[in-house]
Amino acid sequence: MARMNLNRNAVYLLVAVGLGGLASMMAVHYINQQVAVRTPRDAETTTVVVPVHPMQKGDILKQEDIASRNVPVAFVPADRVKKRQRFDCEPQPLELFAELLQAVQLVS
Repeated sequence: MARMNLNRNAVYLLVAVGLGGLASMMAVHYINQQVAVRTPRDAETTTVVVPVHPMQKGDILKQEDIASRNVPVAFVPADRVKKRQRFDCEPQPLELFAELLQAVQLVS
């Protein structure tokens, strides 16, 4: 009798695993189908630069840290950095930082 219960439990286990696998395959198929239906094929795209791995604030960018991807224009934020956009990032004299630090200490 115990041997029969073991076989019955094994059958139940195999059926459950098989049904779980079938359910996951059907879910993936459904999601891929919905993405294909909702993604416009002829949408205008633009090239954006994205990081290829998680980065921390203050990390120095290197060529291997970033890649370019084509993204639909509708998904690109309006405040993105545009091509050939320049930044005024010249180093400031040390005196300016000392004055700023002193002002912050006075307020605190």
